[in-house]
Amino acid sequence: MTKRGLLLVFVMLLSVTLMACRGVVQLDDDAINQNIPAMEWFPPNVVEEVNVNDLSPYTVVTELLQVGLLVVENDQGHRGVYSTAHAGLVVPLAANMNYTLRFDPVFRGYIDAYNVLEDTLTVYDVNGDIVIAEGDYQTATVQGRTEVETDAFGNVISREYFETITTLTTEDFDNGITEATVVYTRVDIVEGGRTVIDPPTTVYEHGDQFESVRYPAMDLTPFGLTDHEGKLIGDVFYVYNPDGELLSTIPIPVGGTVTMDVIVDGHMLYQTMTQLPDTADDYDVISGGSKFLLRTANVDLRTGEESVIDFDYVVLSSVSFFNEDGVATHERVRVHAVESRLRIQHTVKEIVIDRNGNVVLDLSGMSFSTLWRLDDETIYNADTRILFDNDLNPVLERLNGTTLVLHERVMIVPHEGLQGVIDYRGTVLVPFIFDWLSDQFYNGTAYGLHENGRWVGTNLEGDIVEFDEEIVLITPGVLVTFDLTPDPDSGLFHARIVNYMDEIYDTMDLANVNNFGNLNNSPFHNEVIVRFNGENGPLYVSVLMSDPE
Repeated sequence: MTKRGLLLVFVMLLSVTLMACRGVVQLDDDAINQNIPAMEWFPPNVVEEVNVNDLSPYTVVTELLQVGLLVVENDQGHRGVYSTAHAGLVVPLAANMNYTLRFDPVFRGYIDAYNVLEDTLTVYDVNGDIVIAEGDYQTATVQGRTEVETDAFGNVISREYFETITTLTTEDFDNGITEATVVYTRVDIVEGGRTVIDPPTTVYEHGDQFESVRYPAMDLTPFGLTDHEGKLIGDVFYVYNPDGELLSTIPIPVGGTVTMDVIVDGHMLYQTMTQLPDTADDYDVISGGSKFLLRTANVDLRTGEESVIDFDYVVLSSVSFFNEDGVATHERVRVHAVESRLRIQHTVKEIVIDRNGNVVLDLSGMSFSTLWRLDDETIYNADTRILFDNDLNPVLERLNGTTLVLHERVMIVPHEGLQGVIDYRGTVLVPFIFDWLSDQFYNGTAYGLHENGRWVGTNLEGDIVEFDEEIVLITPGVLVTFDLTPDPDSGLFHARIVNYMDEIYDTMDLANVNNFGNLNNSPFHNEVIVRFNGENGPLYVSVLMSDPE
């Protein structure tokens, strides 16, 4: 039977099952399709600006490329701090100054500026904004912190940035004050600036409820109870209605006997498998030669009422099954069947059940664990390597050596010793004329090695440009090209910074083609930095990027 036929049979069986289960949420073929997980992919960031930072007027004293900061000095011995992201000084040149570039895991870095004559310290961030004003300090430190808000599925909704600034002046220390001043700030990443905030701890006044926020509430909307909340305190789950009134208290099954414990469609389903003495006559299943009591239960979260389900399966694992609104209405479980009180362990079944334990879909032979969604119209079976449409009609077989480029929804495919690009329906987008194609696509373009041995750029419209030089990839979408033979007069290597279709960002002349790169991924700047050796000293190529839209 074809997969399409299987799906139709599933839906027909499902309709019969649901007619007998009034009140249970319906499951249709659209819900089945949308629960096929999507392959995770991240499109390359958008290239916003490319700069060649020529510091030849200065001597580089210290560099911290993972922050994009350089301590530089002019011919008079004055020092300042240069930022590759800003393509200029963020701390101006001054005499009698020493700088320490400090790495921070959140904000990537800070600049400690020490005035040797005045014996004072100023602390700047990577943008050159003052974080700690100039002063004579016994202690002066800054530490970044971030907080994220996530939805019920763990997706990040928002992110905030904070600093903890700790200072103790030498004057206070000399006067016997040993406790430092701690200030907390919220940092505005977009607009800039810092706002002093209260300490990130709960301060209680007389009459407040102590530790009232210790047990955070869980939104039960994604689990079938709109605007209801739950709190897990110890091994007890407390359920509250939208008005904050306690509806039920439900003991949570714990221990090694529990094989399933999930919340679905406003109910809790759990299963326990408890070993019994070998002499027991009243048992449900024999597994591995031992007798067990198998109990599957349904608990209504609104009332706490529990009922035992007739369910002849031993649950191995479970995954929530969501409707189009993101609500868990069913559960997909991998099980061993129980037949004549024997656990059938040589075959793992995959089924979808409702809150009453009714099997509404038998996925045996079509495991969701091998199905992945490539786009809105394409499903991929990783086991058979076949691409299907949404009706599970086979469309294309993925050949050995094929590379999926998920963010472009294409595949790099080998054919007769060469490579080309096709879409998920098999349409040839880039002809098979390449010895090798990079999977580092950017905005519908890529680069590779032509069958004639030349480096080329191409796009999904089939256009091709040839490079006369060697190339180095800086970041997806940005290449550096250079001649292997230096200019006979200057002895320099001429280099160009281009996109895949040979459109020029900038040019430079190099003493050699060696390079060293790093990534500055701070909240302020998403930047790739590559250092080359120029005619008069180091050149720093900075590629500033933003998140893809």
